[in-house]
Amino acid sequence: MMRIIVLLFLFALGSQCSTETRENSLNGAWEFIYLPVSESFPSKDDLKWKAFEPGENLYTPNSRVGILWYRTTFNILPGYKLMIPPASVPGLYRVYVDGVMVHSFASLSEGKADVRKVWPIIDLPPPNKNNPQHSNLLISAHNTDDYGERGIMGPIWIGPADSIQTRFLLSQADTLFLGLVFLALSLATFAVSIGFSRDWGTFNFGFFLASLGSLSVLRSDLAWYLSGLGDEWFTLLRLSFFSVPIGLFGIALPMFRGKSRRILFALYSLLGSFFFLSFANEFTLTLNVWFVFRIFLLIIIPGALTLGALSIIAAIHGNRELRLFSIGLSLFLFAALIDLVDRFLELIPFGLIHWALIAFVGIVLFLITDRFFQSQRDLRAYTDNLEKTNRSLRRFVPDQFLDILGKPSLVEVNHGDQVQREMTVLFADIRSFTELSESMTPQENFNFLNSYLQRVGPIIRENGGFIDKYIGDAIMALFDSSEDAVRAAIQMHAMVRSHNQVRIDTNRVPIKIGIGIHRGMVMLGTIGEVERIDNTVIGDAVNIASRLEGLTSGYGAGVLLSSDVVHELNGDYKLRTLGKHLVKGKRLPVLVFELLDVDTPDISEKKLEYDPFFQEAIKHFAKGQFKLAQKTLSSLVQSNPYDGAAQRILERCKRMLRVK
Repeated sequence: MMRIIVLLFLFALGSQCSTETRENSLNGAWEFIYLPVSESFPSKDDLKWKAFEPGENLYTPNSRVGILWYRTTFNILPGYKLMIPPASVPGLYRVYVDGVMVHSFASLSEGKADVRKVWPIIDLPPPNKNNPQHSNLLISAHNTDDYGERGIMGPIWIGPADSIQTRFLLSQADTLFLGLVFLALSLATFAVSIGFSRDWGTFNFGFFLASLGSLSVLRSDLAWYLSGLGDEWFTLLRLSFFSVPIGLFGIALPMFRGKSRRILFALYSLLGSFFFLSFANEFTLTLNVWFVFRIFLLIIIPGALTLGALSIIAAIHGNRELRLFSIGLSLFLFAALIDLVDRFLELIPFGLIHWALIAFVGIVLFLITDRFFQSQRDLRAYTDNLEKTNRSLRRFVPDQFLDILGKPSLVEVNHGDQVQREMTVLFADIRSFTELSESMTPQENFNFLNSYLQRVGPIIRENGGFIDKYIGDAIMALFDSSEDAVRAAIQMHAMVRSHNQVRIDTNRVPIKIGIGIHRGMVMLGTIGEVERIDNTVIGDAVNIASRLEGLTSGYGAGVLLSSDVVHELNGDYKLRTLGKHLVKGKRLPVLVFELLDVDTPDISEKKLEYDPFFQEAIKHFAKGQFKLAQKTLSSLVQSNPYDGAAQRILERCKRMLRVK
């Protein structure tokens, strides 16, 4: 539809450029006379005929109801037509040329508009034979109190048919085009308001644009003719007109605070109440239409002045948005008030207010667009900040922990949430960290630990695990697979060997770590109270893994595994058993294995080479045959002085023999 209007506008504009001098406006000598409804044609010699100028309002509040007649003379040429837009002659009227009725805009007996006669281009009779140069034009307007204007209030054109047609299209194109633009903008504004901003001011701006668009379209004679409506068209026109200030005050409301906002809200409510009153009156006709207009003027003129004054005051002390809004609103209100005074009751503004309206809409549209993009920038900043917060929270509560709990985000974790699951638990600890830390300042301690843990964390994650707890220099990590946990332990020892080379080169003491790994049922969940909770993992599997890590120091081993872990391994790992050990809190002993893959190849090969003798010594030790165990272990230590487990058990044998 908008494309059609644009094409009509361009066609009419082009035609206007080529035919603008071919039609003439009847702006010559006009006269008028009042006659009762019952009287027929007025006498051309009646002394009551009075001269007036087109555009002059002949209305007087005390004028009696009757027929207001207008007359002038013009020249009819072959092929000429007459164009009388309905707005040019307020009221219900008929048109006579040389005594012949050529057009009827109304049914005067019923006082209703006949939409079949709305088309304003009128065929003319042949020229007057007696005086072909001077044909008489006579217009009878039904003078009722419903119309606040009397007279010839707009142009009446005469000229060739194609020129008149072009003139009519051109007169409609700007109104229709502006109306459709406003309606399209209102739809876009409603979409932004409902879908994105949820802002009351933006919604009211959409309502304001919809009212202006409807008003512009409803004011078009072409649209009226195509609609097929009669008096109902005027009802819609008046309601659209009354709704415009509601949208205007709605736009302004969110921009003000305090007392100013309360004043504007009172005016906004008053205009809303008036709108519903006028809406009901359109159906009941309790009040005269012109009386309703006067009530509207009594509300809108003081209200507009108040809004303008508040806007100027707020702009002086307000921000850029208020200043721009105040400029646009002041232009619009000033032009509107000038138009009301000049035209008295013109429903849609032209001239100054036409451009002031476009300027105001442009300014508000700019402010809303700027506010929308600012909200997008704020939302982006909020999202970025939220993402940073989430990343920070993930450093405290791993995503894997939330996945196990079945929670999509941390906000859904509640106090007491828990789940039981079989997992592999890894404990790792730095050997002799207490002695090592005594030689460092507190800051050096933190720097050392962070440096170490920054290398450990990625290894755990790359192998499918996550660190659940940092316990001083120790960590507790969880894995779904024992294979992954063992692989991580091997890589951790490789990392420590590489890191130690740097420490040795800088004259620092190398570090050693011990790792214990066990698989079993654990309980993951949250503990604490409503205001402060923490995630944790509890169960025998956690305790056993911790105890195994403690045994690494006693056996001089790098990694100790329980039999539950070993049974799940599919890879080709170098292992040797250290026998069964009673673990604190457990009734049955745990079979412990040493992972030899963390040793250097030569050490691990020797451990495997002498493993049968080592197993024999362990059996002697378990049976209390300490001398036999001591003899075998002494030989092993001489063959492989780097076998920490053999050395530790040999020392125990010696202590047991001394006790005996």
